[in-house]
Amino acid sequence: MKRHRVIQLVLSIIGILTLFLGGTCPLALGNPIGLLPSLEEGTVVLAYFVSDEATSVSVITHDGVQTTSRIAITRDAIARQVWSFRKEISSPPIAGQEAVVYLDALQKGHDLYELLIAPVGNYLQGAAHLIIVPSDVLFLLPFEALVHCPGCEKRDLYGGKFLIENYPISYAPSLRSLELSLQDTRTKEARSILAVGNPLGYSPLSEREVEDIAALFPERTVLTGADATSEALKHLLKVKSYDIVHLATGCLSLDVQAPLLSGIRFLPSEDEDGVLRIDKLLGLNASIGLLTFSTGLIIQPLIESTAGGNRTVSSTGEAFRILTDALLASGVASTVIPLGDVNNWSTERLMEVMYQELGQGSTKDEALQQAKLSLLRESSYSHPYFWAQFVVYGDWSAMNSTRPPDTGKFDYALYQTLQEWKTSEHTPDEIPPLVSVVVTLARPAVQEDLDTLRALSDEIEIQGAFGSFIQLRLPLTLLDAVCALPEVRSVATPTGTISN
Repeated sequence: MKRHRVIQLVLSIIGILTLFLGGTCPLALGNPIGLLPSLEEGTVVLAYFVSDEATSVSVITHDGVQTTSRIAITRDAIARQVWSFRKEISSPPIAGQEAVVYLDALQKGHDLYELLIAPVGNYLQGAAHLIIVPSDVLFLLPFEALVHCPGCEKRDLYGGKFLIENYPISYAPSLRSLELSLQDTRTKEARSILAVGNPLGYSPLSEREVEDIAALFPERTVLTGADATSEALKHLLKVKSYDIVHLATGCLSLDVQAPLLSGIRFLPSEDEDGVLRIDKLLGLNASIGLLTFSTGLIIQPLIESTAGGNRTVSSTGEAFRILTDALLASGVASTVIPLGDVNNWSTERLMEVMYQELGQGSTKDEALQQAKLSLLRESSYSHPYFWAQFVVYGDWSAMNSTRPPDTGKFDYALYQTLQEWKTSEHTPDEIPPLVSVVVTLARPAVQEDLDTLRALSDEIEIQGAFGSFIQLRLPLTLLDAVCALPEVRSVATPTGTISN
């Protein structure tokens, strides 16, 4: 008890000094003492504070505040460094320059690791989970992409490790928010999902994404294409509770000047302008275990450069803090949210793995970690652009799940159709029904793949191919043979028509 009183006194002094010097101290925005009983052993909280003249990081564990380290860098300097790194990982590597671009990302990620993590690195030994409480521009930084490579020159950075390779990571907008998450006693289920995809009509890949993800849950509602309207989404959230809400929509637009007017884009209608604003979403008072924004983040107004504009960058970080804090205070237990632009193909892969991991009992931070590592380990997706932008805020704990049976490479609806045929009574000469399916390969389709499918049976009709997708019409009984092909990643019922 005496130790806690001493710590509280120190924190009070820090708060007073902060108010005197100007600014807000993260330790004054929450009570670390209140956190201690709820923090599990192995959980380490890194709480940052960016001021005009310096930055600091405090390390908190279940044993108390371990240290506070002062980092000699101004707000303007750290804003330039973070924004430079963001630009490096916000666009795909240029063809033919992949190695150079990747090395530049490693260098900038390493510089930020040395600045923000290395000063307290000794306190991370034995850590099983990191919680980042950012400040200012650090709200725009995916810490997962920082690179640990002690004593490395630039040419040696290939041997380093991203922070995500060492720890599962979650975030909190403030210590107070973290304290509330730890005190949340709601039952954490993962039975029901509301999945919304491709409301603007130009991303069939997001339709595939929501269909595949929804098939993992026993209770599911899917809105795609013309059915995916903001009115339909709001109506469903009013009349029913969902454990998970997954939004694969137009970009999440962050309004720097009015954060709660940030929104996601739908097609306009007679009664709606096509933007579902966060304040309207919060006004529904929906209790959601996990809200996933499976889309990119754009910042309005756009920041063209950091030259003389670091106050704008700082405001952007503060806007993001207000946005996430409001979500977590309004009935959303946790949110997976983007920090920047994303790649559609890798996002679909990342989300699928994340939900599979959740269904197997992983905590949310572990599920997102494994999803990111699955991309990082593939050479074509190893650049942080493909995996770094999604982070999880709020409650990181596991969700109890009742999963449907393992469907292998089939989506759930197709699996059910095939099982019904296999278990039903029919004569040996009965002709099996024809089905239309979309086959997704692990890579873009080539002529050899089409020839391989035709070689299985002359009853297989290839109706179209685009990218990694091939649309087929074939007897139900040939589905197992198609699934057995090594390059086939999934077989699903189509949501539209694929053209050559």
